[in-house]
Formats: sequence, C-alpha cells, structure tokens
Amino acid sequence: MAIREQLVPEATLEDWQTVVDLVARLSGVKAALIMKAWYEEDRIEVLVSSRTPGNPYHPGEKETLRSSGLYCERVLQTRSMLSVPNALTSPEWCRNPDLKLGMISYLGLPILQPDGQPFGTICILDDQEYVPSLDVVTLLEKMRDLLEGHLRLRDRLRLQQLVADEMLLRRVLDSLPAGILLATLPPRSQVVYLSENFQHACGWSGEDLPTLKAWQARMSPIPETWLAELERLGPATPPLDSFEHDFTCRDGRILRMLTSALVVDDMLVASSMDTTELHRSQADLRASERRHRLLTDHAVDVIWTLDLKSRRMTYVSPSVQTLTGFSPEECRQMALEDLVAEESLPLVQEALDEFCAGNPVEFKSQELLQRRRDGSKVWTEATATSLHDAEGRFLGILGITRDISRRKENQARLLQALEENQLLVSRLREALERVKTLSGMLPICSHCKQIRDDEGYWQRLERYIEARTEATFSHGLCPACTRTLYPEMAAELEAEMEAGS
Repeated sequence: MAIREQLVPEATLEDWQTVVDLVARLSGVKAALIMKAWYEEDRIEVLVSSRTPGNPYHPGEKETLRSSGLYCERVLQTRSMLSVPNALTSPEWCRNPDLKLGMISYLGLPILQPDGQPFGTICILDDQEYVPSLDVVTLLEKMRDLLEGHLRLRDRLRLQQLVADEMLLRRVLDSLPAGILLATLPPRSQVVYLSENFQHACGWSGEDLPTLKAWQARMSPIPETWLAELERLGPATPPLDSFEHDFTCRDGRILRMLTSALVVDDMLVASSMDTTELHRSQADLRASERRHRLLTDHAVDVIWTLDLKSRRMTYVSPSVQTLTGFSPEECRQMALEDLVAEESLPLVQEALDEFCAGNPVEFKSQELLQRRRDGSKVWTEATATSLHDAEGRFLGILGITRDISRRKENQARLLQALEENQLLVSRLREALERVKTLSGMLPICSHCKQIRDDEGYWQRLERYIEARTEATFSHGLCPACTRTLYPEMAAELEAEMEAGS
C-alpha cells in the first residue's frame, strides 16, 4: 500500500505530546503512543511517546511493519480498533514482539489522513492486564478525532500553500523562454499544465494535449529508450537524457525542439526549447563554411592559419603541395623552422614578436624563401593578419602565401638587361668622347682643294681630316675624272659595263 507522506510540523507535535501525556495519565497505563507508518520503507516509527515513568518506548524508534506481528500492524490492516487485555493468555498474541518490553495489554485506534489512507495509530500499552472502560475507549476515540482534525487542518493549509505556490510557479514558468509541461506519473500520465510559451509557439492547448501520449503523438522521432524510461517513471527516477526531435504544430509547421524531463514531487516536468532558428543558422554557417572551404581548397595561393603558441599551422590549403611538395597534413605537423628558409627566419620572427606583444599586425608583400621537399627553395610573398573573435579575443594568425618565383626570375632578367644596357651606354659614352668633330668655316683652295689650317699652312684635304678625326682615306677615280685623264680606258670600261648590263 503506497500512501503520501504526511509531514507534521513541530508545533503540532508539541500538541500531540500533550494529548498522549493526558491519555496515559487518565487511563493509568505505562505508555501512550502515536505511531507513524512508513509504507515506502516498510517501517513503523514511534512518533510521540508519553512522558510516563517506566515507559520503554522512545520517539524515533522504528520496527518492521509488514508481517511483524505487532499490535499496530493489525490496526492498520483492519482500520479498526484493537483491544488485547492480556497477550499472555491469548494464543494469537502470546508471541507479540511488544512482550519483550513487558507490554502485555494493548488498546489502539487507526489515525487516517484526509484522503482516507492510514497515517498511523494512537494506542496505550501496559505491563499489567488491562480491560479498558467505555470512558477510556471514548477518550481514545476523541483524541484520535483531534489528531485527524490536526491532519485535515494541516492538509488544508498545505493545499492553500500549494495553490499559492502554484500561482507563483505558473507566473515563473510562463515567463520562461522554454516550453514547460507538467504531467502526473504513469499510468495516468495526465497533463496538468502547459506553459503559455509552449501554447503560443505550437498552437496546442492543454485540452488538445490531455495526456502524455497525446503530447508524444506530435513528437518524432522519439528514442525508444526515452519512451521506455518514460513508462517506468517513479519518484526516484533520475533525469531523462535530453534529445532533439521534430514537433508538429497545430498549423502544420514543423519545429525542431530539444526536450528534457525529470521527476519532481511525483510530477513529471518536461521542458522543450525551440532550436529551429539555431539549426537554420548552423545550416547556413555550414553552407558558408563549405563555400569558403571550396574557395580555399581550390585557390592557387596557399591559405593558412597559424597557432601562435605552438607555432604550427592549424589549416593549410591543398595548393601548398604544388608550391612546396609537402602535403597539408605534413605542413601542420612541421615547425616553422622546417618550412621557412634560414635566411627568411628573422623576418618571420620579427612579425611573430609583434603578434605576441598583442599589437594589431598586418604586413603585406613580405618576400620569404620557403623550403621544398626536394631540398630546393622557392620565393614566396606572404601576407598575414591577426584573427580575433566577436569579443576581440585573439584566435590566431591568418595568412596567404603566393609563389613569386617567376616574378623573381623576370626581375633578375630585367636587372641583367639593365646592367647590360648601362654597360652599352657607358661604352657609347666613351666612344663619343673619343670622336672628334669638324666645325666652323674651313678655308679651301677652289682649284687644288688644299685647306689652310689654324697656323696658316696649306695642307692636303686628306691629311687635314685624318689629323682631326678618326677617318682614313682610300683613293680612286670617279667616272668624270677617268674620262678626262684616261679617255681610252674610260671608253673600254663603259663598253664592258653596257655589255654586262
């Protein structure tokens, strides 16, 4: 038999102490008791004991209740008065456990709670044969009625407090962002409360969801283990694991919910949080991440992130294998000193020192030599910047590395061409410095063509020019002079030229 535990306040226990003391004194017995039955524990407890000389019972003492053979067990089973004047002469009670304490006589009545369930007993015991008078029985009945009145009053006060607490609880629960459901434990599993937020979000009212099964019908999928635990709910059930599920609203919308449940004071409390927008945001974020990952994974430039503490890459795009021959996995496991050539390490260390100092650092077009798997080196251009979250906390370093080996080769060719051009210009300049020019008016003889120099001497034209320039002369005859000086030869030459043409 399972009954609801009834707590008795201290002030009531003091009144009950006065009752048992009065009963023991008026009936003239060794002990008057109020016993409390604890069916969950299968125990019966001395709740109040009269303060009479020779009383062997003390408050707080407990004995096994069921199949114990105690007087009080029979009273609770029959819910009626029991009178045993002398257990020693009774075959039924001659082995009663109370005989160990010398209590051979007993008179007891059941004390019932307002809901009709047994609370315990009020009884008197003595070490002498005792036949109660009608007055004693009436006294015990009146005292029993007084105790039950105390329980009814206590129950009403408790009910009033529960109502007040419930109103406060409803205001609190209705203000929570999560949907709250309260239901009785199986097998009834009746829904007794749905928070306003739950009804507003889903469109279902308490009348639409009168039981847990009606509520579960809107949920899918429900883990079988969760349903099994729900069927076995009891006062000692630990909180049920949370799980995500779809919930169908009255208007046909499907919400994604996160539901958890626990038992509080013989009541199932379930909370459901709408995570639809969260899932949508997470889906958008994952899609955005996939797009960015697609871009970075197929970028020609190498995109990377670096953890400042470990000085190791936390992400490297696949294009690093084309650049260095190392795979992204290998690069994440390698130290910076193994990735960057020795001559470029000071530049990298200088930038890292700035990051460590907490300064916002961004450097662009920093040319670095990187190591390759085959032992060679490749020229790269690195751009890096500090990475922070929404609160401004430093997360790491984001960088882009570009292969500039062809640009460096073109620069080298250009420098070589410039050097060659400068050498050519230098040589031309030297040649021009050696060139001598003729300028001004030259006095020349109109007949013999000799030229008069600056000192007044007449010189042949060839000698004058050779002395002042780099030019030299070779001599011959023009056709006109040939005809004048050698007419016969000129005629032969002209005839040969005409025949050849």
